Amino acid sequence: MFTGVFKTSSAKPLPACLAREKLARLLASKAFREYRFIPQGQIGPFVVDYLCREAGLIIELPSRTRVGDSAQRTAFLSQMGYRVLRIESKDLAHLHRAVRQIQAALKS
Repeated sequence: MFTGVFKTSSAKPLPACLAREKLARLLASKAFREYRFIPQGQIGPFVVDYLCREAGLIIELPSRTRVGDSAQRTAFLSQMGYRVLRIESKDLAHLHRAVRQIQAALKS
């Protein structure tokens, strides 16, 4: 009989299209049914990936096109009263991580 410790493989980032699809399915799942997430919500000059107005939460996936204005974008959205949660695509490879992050953000 072999007993040993197995190292789990580190999560690899998902392709952007697959990450968006997984996030959309996750936010529409039973775990978040009481919240309404608006895809491609607009706040001022910015379009965010998902907006939950009643919880004051914005969920975004990292995007190469937004890297440069990330600090300004977050500062503006915070001034408007929103919390910004960025979910890495590697966390969507293990959905329980993403669920915990979103649930914690909704409670705070």
